[in-house]
Amino acid sequence: MKVLRIRLVKDVRNLDVEKVVVHDRWLSMKLAGVDDRDTAALLSGGEVIVPRSELAELSDNEYYIDDLVGCRVVTETGEEAGVLSEVWPQGHHDLWVVDDDGKEILIPAVSEHIRSVDVERHLIVVRTLDGLRN
Repeated sequence: MKVLRIRLVKDVRNLDVEKVVVHDRWLSMKLAGVDDRDTAALLSGGEVIVPRSELAELSDNEYYIDDLVGCRVVTETGEEAGVLSEVWPQGHHDLWVVDDDGKEILIPAVSEHIRSVDVERHLIVVRTLDGLRN
């Protein structure tokens, strides 16, 4: 990326990217005009906006969170579980938060629980909810 677009509470800022350093699964950027911690703090909490045309291609079984949130979640027996409302990155695997009429179901995003994901149909099929539903 040459320009980083950040949505703040009252506006959207486009900042030129001067340098990128990759650290495992994280990266740090030096942005033009952001030369100290106080200036960087003004961007804290902002939402980074990336046009879909600039997103990297994903491998099989990789998904963008924006494509998952809002998907219907059903079990492989057809039981409605709810709608995926959030994804919580956990390091070793993500937790998918399913809203079941106001109750949360936390599903580990691992093959033991996730049978299939069809982002085009907005449908996620999970193996079981035993022990996951409160």
